[in-house]
Amino acid sequence: MSNEAVNSPFDRLIGTTIESAGPTQVITSTPIRPDLTQPHGIVHGGLLATLSETAASIGAGRASPSGSAVGQSNHTEFLRPATPESKVLTATATPIRVGRQVQIWEVRITDQRALEIARSTIRLFNVNPPRSAPAQ
Repeated sequence: MSNEAVNSPFDRLIGTTIESAGPTQVITSTPIRPDLTQPHGIVHGGLLATLSETAASIGAGRASPSGSAVGQSNHTEFLRPATPESKVLTATATPIRVGRQVQIWEVRITDQRALEIARSTIRLFNVNPPRSAPAQ
């Protein structure tokens, strides 16, 4: 899977693509555009939290027995500002723990110079498929 668009309409709106994805690592990239910045000209913190959640959710879905997981918490630390001159942000997600019900993923966001912009810890819940209703 290379340069594949993500499934979420919101992630497509911000321009996120999947560079690689599996149950042990996910790498996504997102070009920085001026409309993704706050009034001070730096990338909006909400974008950084979104990139982390997206990468971790893709990986957690690949690692979940049911193929699906949903976010429970997102703790994102902003380490340095990113500006449109940073050009592209890359989110690399790796699992810290993959349990039967809960997963915890770490995500590091870097710019094209490999400077770390943000770091996140994402907690996700494995979603079980709905059970069939018993026959009447």
